[in-house]
Amino acid sequence: MTDRHAQPGTARGSDTATAVPDFDALDHQLAALAASDPLLVHPDELPEGLQRIQRATNVLATVRARWIAATEQRKSNGTERHSKWLSGQLGVDGDVAAKDAAVAKTVETHEPVAKAAEAGEISPDHVRVIGKAAGQVEDEQEAALVDELVAYAKDHTPEQTARLARKRAMQASPDRGQTTAQDQLAKRRFRFVERRDGMLHGEGLFTPEVGNKLKAALEPLTGPDNDVPEDQRRSYPQRLHDALGELADRAMATPNFPDSRGLPTHAMIIVDLPWLITDRGLDLDAYGVRMSSGPEPAITFEGEPISGETARRILCDADLSRIVTNGPSEILDVGRTTKAWPAPMRRAIYARDRGRCRRCGRPAQVAHHIRHWADGGPTCIDNGISLCLGCHLAVHEGGWAITLHPDNSVTFTAPNGQILERPPP
Repeated sequence: MTDRHAQPGTARGSDTATAVPDFDALDHQLAALAASDPLLVHPDELPEGLQRIQRATNVLATVRARWIAATEQRKSNGTERHSKWLSGQLGVDGDVAAKDAAVAKTVETHEPVAKAAEAGEISPDHVRVIGKAAGQVEDEQEAALVDELVAYAKDHTPEQTARLARKRAMQASPDRGQTTAQDQLAKRRFRFVERRDGMLHGEGLFTPEVGNKLKAALEPLTGPDNDVPEDQRRSYPQRLHDALGELADRAMATPNFPDSRGLPTHAMIIVDLPWLITDRGLDLDAYGVRMSSGPEPAITFEGEPISGETARRILCDADLSRIVTNGPSEILDVGRTTKAWPAPMRRAIYARDRGRCRRCGRPAQVAHHIRHWADGGPTCIDNGISLCLGCHLAVHEGGWAITLHPDNSVTFTAPNGQILERPPP
């Protein structure tokens, strides 16, 4: 290890510079940078400008870490707990102190790290990764490992650098690799937390094996919406969300998937027919429905209410079971489960549409009723169209209307009047 504490009154890299920087000059330079307009910069010069800004950000973050560490070393905060004092001074969370202290310690201890960090060539995240890795090998291996990681970090992300660090640590000590695997296994977790708005928040830590398995399964289902108008395209997190839903659908559709409550596993919703009608602003009398009170919202099997349009989307291509009740609790009759689309008709729709979503061109996943069966729309090929899950969401919750023309071309119309024409497949 190399201890490189500077002498009081001097700055790093200079025997003559004062310990106190010219903050007025720094403020002036930052103000000039903030006042600049990147749209006036030639496009060819933007990448270099971004790189220089990133280097400056890395330098400032490294210097900031050293200053925070200095306040703790010199007890600038008196007797007050340092993290609490820091939070009050900078308006940041107290855990920032621990992260910056780790950066400062690694910079102070390892000369190659300090040179790269103070030149802006690596970020504080890189520094923390290298510092942690250095503490996991024997002293005689430390210098070589630090040199390798610093060189690697200059051209790679902190995550990639951490992966190399773990590999080297495992090579240096196979027993440590086993310990790491056991630690990861102990930390593994995943859970859903229901939010007050009805959405579910997923939170967890995956072992490398399970995490990479999930990534490999989801990646083919997250294709970009290249053929959809730019303002209608889903973000990558939204595509990942939809892909997770598709993965669940595909898994539950396999014949050997485990049963749930003695029934084939599937997501269940309970919905009154009047809810599908009145949620669309349609007249119950036109359907011959008489009710003493307003219809109950559709609910999931766990009791979470969902909108009529979401229920219509789910029921658009689903297994349907008719249940006749006398009031909310007495069941009078349960009909047999039927398909919203008979299998031969679904195959005919997919074949007509060449197995592709007619809106974006991705593989078809849903046979959609252009006019919903709850509105009296027939279950026939001319009233069906192939969609992917993302576009099915856009049509129902997003409010897009569909017109299938006699020549098999399609017009998609957004609520704002935007029109998307699609030729015959």
